[in-house]
Amino acid sequence: PVSNPQAMAEAIESLIVNNALKQHIINIARERVNQYFSVAVMAKRHEDMYLSVVSRRMIPKVLYIIDNLAFGGAQRQLIEILKGRKTIGIDPDLCSLSGDNNELLPEFEKINVKVTVIKHKGFFSLPTLMRLYMLMRKNKYDIVNTYLFTADFYGRLAAKLASVPVVISSVRSTDLLKEKHKVLVDRLLALLTDRFITNSIAVKEIIVAREKIPSFNIGDEVDVKID
Repeated sequence: PVSNPQAMAEAIESLIVNNALKQHIINIARERVNQYFSVAVMAKRHEDMYLSVVSRRMIPKVLYIIDNLAFGGAQRQLIEILKGRKTIGIDPDLCSLSGDNNELLPEFEKINVKVTVIKHKGFFSLPTLMRLYMLMRKNKYDIVNTYLFTADFYGRLAAKLASVPVVISSVRSTDLLKEKHKVLVDRLLALLTDRFITNSIAVKEIIVAREKIPSFNIGDEVDVKID
């Protein structure tokens, strides 16, 4: 149990000294990852989410907005999802809100994803909001899907101003040390958000409790059952 450091220490010690048990857990973990966390599974869950919120029978235009394209888990996962965009059945564009933290930009260009870079600066930037608004109005996106706090903030506001039909926020972390003002902002912006996508049961439970988001508005990136 997480709340019992002694029990956790004993469990870790048993894994160190018991090679058979360690290998057994490794095998089970690998099977679980392949079953619930593969790129194919995540792509299918995204496809189901998009089809559930887009009424038109056509390939939806999706704008992904993210804080930056640095080496991070959200960025890596987005690359893998967009590699399967034909399988998902979407027409994606990507926007990074960083002007100098885009090390993974070539990876997105390799898979022929159009990337717009908006050089966001400061605590609040009206130019960032307006550039996103104009980008959305110009390209008439069906869905805006945001990743990470800054993109969540500006992306969801701009999407509503631009009358984008569907706004989705992807939440990647429990962020247990999240600052109070950010919690308040996310509670307010939840009112502008059609759906949320989480990548674990823990994340889903946290945002339901902390951001007061109804659980029926949250789709799981992975359909995990707890044994």
